[in-house]
Amino acid sequence: MSHSPAFDLAQKIATQVAALTYGVNLFDSTVRSAGPNIPVNSVFVYEDGGPPPLRSMGDVDEIRRVLIQVKARNSMYVAGLTTATSIMAGLKGQSVSTYLDLALGVSSPLKLGQDSTNAHTFGLLYTIVYVE
Repeated sequence: MSHSPAFDLAQKIATQVAALTYGVNLFDSTVRSAGPNIPVNSVFVYEDGGPPPLRSMGDVDEIRRVLIQVKARNSMYVAGLTTATSIMAGLKGQSVSTYLDLALGVSSPLKLGQDSTNAHTFGLLYTIVYVE
């Protein structure tokens, strides 16, 4: 079975956080500049590497641990922080179908500063585990 961890996590976020709609203000891509199709107030979910896959000798399956960045951008500090916190709360104790584990790698949203348009960005880091 082929997995798309960032896409699958973005879909899970969309089901858990009512304010986010995939393809409208939630995207499985790196952070993109605001424009006609990308609002300033958006969330971006993308893969960011991970350790090498684990495999037992002679076994064709590998256990993969993928790091996934979730970045919440908003023109207002409190709204951006609230969005990131809502994602954390929405995913707490949740599983993603066909994956072995979903683990949060930070205790609270990372404050990543402001971009060139003065929008605030907050980061979350997840590890998602699966067999392929």
